[in-house]
Parts: sequence; structure tokens; C-alpha cells
Amino acid sequence: MKIFGLITFLTVLASCGGGGGSSSNVIKSIDPITADKFEQSIRSQKAGMVKNDTEKGNYVDLDYNTVTRSFDVSIKDMNSNSRDTILKIDGDTIYTLQEEFEDGKAEATRRSVKMESMDQLVKDITEPLPPGTSLSMNGNKMSLKFKFSYTNDFTIDGVSAKQTMNTTAVASIDLTNIRCSQTSVMSTASVLIINGNTQNLPTTGANTASACGATLTRAQLKAIPLTNLELCDETSGDDEAEVKCNAAADLSYLVN
Repeated sequence: MKIFGLITFLTVLASCGGGGGSSSNVIKSIDPITADKFEQSIRSQKAGMVKNDTEKGNYVDLDYNTVTRSFDVSIKDMNSNSRDTILKIDGDTIYTLQEEFEDGKAEATRRSVKMESMDQLVKDITEPLPPGTSLSMNGNKMSLKFKFSYTNDFTIDGVSAKQTMNTTAVASIDLTNIRCSQTSVMSTASVLIINGNTQNLPTTGANTASACGATLTRAQLKAIPLTNLELCDETSGDDEAEVKCNAAADLSYLVN
């Protein structure tokens, strides 16, 4: 998950009607003291800060078989890393370079720059969490348990299919180092429905963790290649809106 993305993700789930569990466990929002710690962490960010995320686990891969007109099911391993580097903070706006790496490769498979609003990130912290979310505190460690579902409808070669994924997750954040201490363990059970026939798919899982890297100097920031990159605007706070990305351009001006 992204910086502060765990809480943002949960508030998005709540706004979309996601989540699960008993309504008796409803947590309307995190408490004001904890929300204040998140806000302090959000507003203390500086250009040059680096965060590294790792994700390991497996997932269900569906390969359409043109002979049987069905899907061959296999389990694929997942081993990815991502790096977020804050390039610039201009008033309320944070510009962050996002780089994604697959299977331990040194070259990024995807690079882009995102714009975020600090005010919007702070607002997200105070939004309601999904019904059924369980939150507990042990000293400075905040733990959350939650569920969410996702359905993907698609048609191939006239064959209609629907894959529904039900995920349970346990996540934690150290409130003394919010930006770089998020971890999560997720388990996903999937069901595939093809032309009305239901097939239970293997259960898969993933572990994620974040850690801070060394803060880059001004000279190191200026040395980062920023040509031919998309700039994606995530400042609106509209959970239903599609993220708008400008055409690839030279974004070196952000560090010059």
C-alpha cells in the first residue's frame, strides 16, 4: 500500500460500500489523537524522502482455453517491490516518483509521478471506516482487521465469466513511524462463474511491508532521470473519479 494508503484504502472501501463483518463492530472513525498523529506524519514529509514497499505471495491466473472454451487455472508467485521518492512539495501538493520492480529486477517496469493533496490525505484519516473493521491499540502499534470483496466481469470468445475475490486482511502501523511501518497479511478466496456454473478457485495470499530508505540530497534528486514520464493527478479526493494522467513529458523541472 501507498504512503498512508492503508487508512485511505479503508475509507475508500467504506465510501463504496465495501468491507464486511457484523454491523455491531462498526468503527465510525479512528480516534482524534491517532488522527492527529497521522496528520503530523503527513505534513512532516520533505522532498527527498524515500519509501520502499515489498509484496510477496501468490495469485490465481486464468488462461482462456480456446479448445475447451473454459479457463485453465494456475497459481502464480508474486514478488514485487516499489519505491516512492518525494520530488517536491509545493504548498499543499506533493509530487512523488513511483517506481515498480518485478521479481527482484533492478530496472523499473513502470515509472510515473503522482500529485497528491496533503489536505485531502488528512481528510481521509477522519472518514468512516468500513462496517466490521476491527481496530485495536497496543502502545503505539495500531492493528486493523477487515474484509473486502472485488468482482471482475468479462467476456472472451462469447464466454461470459465473473470472478469474485473475497479478501481478509490483518494490518499494522507503528504510530511513531507511520510512513514506513505499515505491514499487512492478506488471504483471498476466489469463485469463478462461467455461464452460470460456479467453480471454487484456490485460496491465495500476500504479505506486504514498507520501510524508509535514506533521504536523498538535493543533488541526488536532481540526478534522477525524469524525462518521458506521466504526471498523474490524485488530488481531487473523488473516490469514484478516474485518475487523470498527462501525456509523458520531461518532469525535470520538479527538482530543478
